[in-house]
Amino acid sequence: MRKQLILEIGPVGVLLTQLLGFTSWNAFAEKVTLKDITDTAKHLVRNGIAEYGYSYVNLDSVRRFRRIPCVS
Repeated sequence: MRKQLILEIGPVGVLLTQLLGFTSWNAFAEKVTLKDITDTAKHLVRNGIAEYGYSYVNLDSVRRFRRIPCVS
């Protein structure tokens, strides 16, 4: 079943319609796995939460907190 999504854009191009989804950081922090993300996405669909607008699962990979060695 397809549903219509209406996005309201403000006068300066700012999205006024709030997008709903799940962000992994609050649940899994830096220990997030592929299984965690897959299970979360399935849960959103299986329990009908996706029907209420929860349409994405954001994977927070914590890259900005890890030191990456410089390579010359």
